[in-house]
Amino acid sequence: MTFTSIGTAKPVAEPEVKVNYTATEVADMVFMVTWTEPDGSTVTHVEDFNNAVVYTNITLPDHTFLNYKGTFTEVK
Repeated sequence: MTFTSIGTAKPVAEPEVKVNYTATEVADMVFMVTWTEPDGSTVTHVEDFNNAVVYTNITLPDHTFLNYKGTFTEVK
């Protein structure tokens, strides 16, 4: 997966990163997606496609733990 940070907030990591991820459907159209970034950060998303909400937990290489919640728009 390649993703790009957009918007006005400063990205937590590099603005564009290519990673290998694992996705597990935990409920109907709700997925837990995990990966490790090149800098060693670990990321876990819970992506709720029913409500267009994503929850994310990030552990940075220095062990700082970050939690975010946001909305998304599916691009087709």
